[in-house]
Amino acid sequence: GVAEVCKDDTVRLNVHHDDFKSIEWRTLSVTLPEEDTTLALPLAETTSVIATLTDTNNCTSSDTVEVIVNERPVPNAGRDTLICHGENIQIGQEYDTPGITVQWSPDEFLSDAEAGNPVASPVAPITYTVTVTSDKQCSAIDSVYIEVNPEIIVDAGLDTQICIGDSFKLG
Repeated sequence: GVAEVCKDDTVRLNVHHDDFKSIEWRTLSVTLPEEDTTLALPLAETTSVIATLTDTNNCTSSDTVEVIVNERPVPNAGRDTLICHGENIQIGQEYDTPGITVQWSPDEFLSDAEAGNPVASPVAPITYTVTVTSDKQCSAIDSVYIEVNPEIIVDAGLDTQICIGDSFKLG
């Protein structure tokens, strides 16, 4: 058989036999220490896993499962940054891999929460997290922090007329 997982996920394989005495799990290169009918194995690359079951009559049977390990996309939310109040900034990146989906959270103050590189116009400091998912349903996340400098308010007071040579205190 064939099973698919995402890179660094744990695959769970299970065999069943009413009269089993022992089981041996192995890959093509190593025997695994697990002696239960369920195997939990973290995988980083495509691997064949073989289960050899021995029943109470010392009869053996083997089965092989090819576990295909799918790569995760590499998200890029951008660099943490500082903007002035009222400014906006483009975050993230475009993804040109077919089947990639993108979701930003929170979606407030974004031009498009499903775009790879939306424009952010926050009014206060905020952390945006992007989840990028492949067509094989493997996902990865990244985040970006945007500091927003507060609005600068300048008030020199009311307009006033004075004569040349006179002085006047502002504010």
